[in-house]
Amino acid sequence: MLRSARILTALALVVLAPLDAMARWTELRSENFLFIGDAPERTIRAVGQKLEQFREVMVRVLPGATMTSPVPTVVIVFDQDRSFTPYKPTFQGRTVDAAGFFLGHEDINYIAINAEASDLAFKIIFHEYSHFLLGNSAGTVPVWVGEGLAEVYATFQERDGGKGAVLGAPDAFHLRLLQNTSLIPLRELIAIDHTSPIYNEGVRRGVLYAQSWAFVHYLMFGNKDRAPQLTGFLAAIESGAPSEEAFRDAFGDVNVLDQELKDYVRLFTFPALQLTFGEKVGGGSAPRGKVIPDALAAAYLGDVLARLGRTDDARAHLRSVLERNPDVARAACALGLIELRAGRSDAAMPLLERAASLAPDDPWVQTALGRALLSQFEEQRAADGAESLLQRARVALTRAADRDGTSAHTLELLGRAHLMPGGDLARAASVLERAVQLAPGREDYRLMLARALMPLLRAVSPGETRVRGIFRSVDCQPGAVVLNIDQGGRILRLSARTLDDVEFIAYRQDAPGSVSCGIQQPALPVLATVRGMDGQVVAIEVVEDDVRR
Repeated sequence: MLRSARILTALALVVLAPLDAMARWTELRSENFLFIGDAPERTIRAVGQKLEQFREVMVRVLPGATMTSPVPTVVIVFDQDRSFTPYKPTFQGRTVDAAGFFLGHEDINYIAINAEASDLAFKIIFHEYSHFLLGNSAGTVPVWVGEGLAEVYATFQERDGGKGAVLGAPDAFHLRLLQNTSLIPLRELIAIDHTSPIYNEGVRRGVLYAQSWAFVHYLMFGNKDRAPQLTGFLAAIESGAPSEEAFRDAFGDVNVLDQELKDYVRLFTFPALQLTFGEKVGGGSAPRGKVIPDALAAAYLGDVLARLGRTDDARAHLRSVLERNPDVARAACALGLIELRAGRSDAAMPLLERAASLAPDDPWVQTALGRALLSQFEEQRAADGAESLLQRARVALTRAADRDGTSAHTLELLGRAHLMPGGDLARAASVLERAVQLAPGREDYRLMLARALMPLLRAVSPGETRVRGIFRSVDCQPGAVVLNIDQGGRILRLSARTLDDVEFIAYRQDAPGSVSCGIQQPALPVLATVRGMDGQVVAIEVVEDDVRR
């Protein structure tokens, strides 16, 4: 399970307290976030606008990257530090004084913001949320890319009342550090990973962050010829190319780039990107908010406590909510998930069943039940009655997916359920393909999709051979067509009398609806089936990247 929580540090003693009886909790939805808060609606709306703008900036700066969260993101806006303090992280029994934090999990994300210190909160949230979105889009990236991009995105500043923004304003602290210390040789910087000593300890870690910021800033804003190279590098990483090879192919001589970076950090002025949105983006134009019961707000907060690792506090908090308000499905579900993670299925299942009964249309609750039932089936598949667990899991997960088709976690679970005995392989392939589109950085999703697709592939008849490659183009001439299949630079020329004589089958949604003469856009991986020694092509199957013959 994905877990992350970066926080702003300082210590203060605090005890868990109930919700302020005078607070009024408001819920507001924007295009990409759900907000709840005890702050005034205008404050929540301003936070929403800023987060939607930030996400829009990421989309514009990294075209082609997936910048949509693969799971719901709930933003909790606290009006004051006093109401936020009971729900902050703790360390060694003491509360960490945080202005805000981001928690990324496989089924849900949480962002918490203290409205009294929003400028401080946004800086770290922008940093961590960009890590999350980049990882979801490209998977694991080199440290210098991940930290450099996150530090650049953390400089996001709103302009013109929400109609514009600036990205890439120089970070004075980083610049001062770099101008007064020796830089890490670029050849060493690009080789640093999460196990490297410099990443985990020592004063040079600050230089690592600062230099990664400066390097990415230079590539994005400092040299117009280098910016496309960064995009190409990220695309190569996403496609699975080794980091060193991708770097060399994208940027060329590392020594030349090393000198360019040294010259760049000596500058006293740095370029920044000015963006104009025209109309306000996102949260500022979101529908009017609505007041929600305190008990529902408390259920969200109890789940936050659990995901911060404050399990005892969360359990006590959620039990208290359910004692006073037994029909709050989200509280029952959050408590059930705590017990499930603790390995206490006997305690978890009644809570999850109860939550699902109370909230049949809540996709998060239905997914939690489906996940638990699927886990029980996997543990008990040889026992009597195990098949009923699997069937019930499919029902709950189908209900969740029908109500929210944007949760990659739900779709992956449903696909996995249909890969099991008695499942619908076509349904598995369909939902797993969608999960891969939502979370292209998840290699495990891709491998599961490949498993789903293999049995669906066209059967190879006697005398036929299947080959794999990239479908580049079709050459048409009187009485014949030639399909050009690229196998790592070697072009196979496969012939047929007409395109109508070739069976075209697609197993991915971005495949073109038809094939015609000329360059094929996009160029996608295919399995080509040929008959006989002369290479007559009889079938082209457009497949996912991981599907082999």
